[in-house]
Amino acid sequence: MWLIDCLKRVDLNLKDKKFSNSAIFTLCLEVLKKRTEEGDEFIVRCLKKQPNVHDRNKSGYSLKAIDR
Repeated sequence: MWLIDCLKRVDLNLKDKKFSNSAIFTLCLEVLKKRTEEGDEFIVRCLKKQPNVHDRNKSGYSLKAIDR
């Protein structure tokens, strides 16, 4: 799967300028909009790379906080 190959080269902790959301945070939000098994599996693969789930955006939310 080409997406998995791209994942190897992506910094999931990179943040956008507008909201200061990390790439993994934004990805999780998009997958949660339309839940699919493939999307969930992809998120699990991303989380295996151990991105920083405690880093907060400008609104004070972190990826860890989405789980609650």
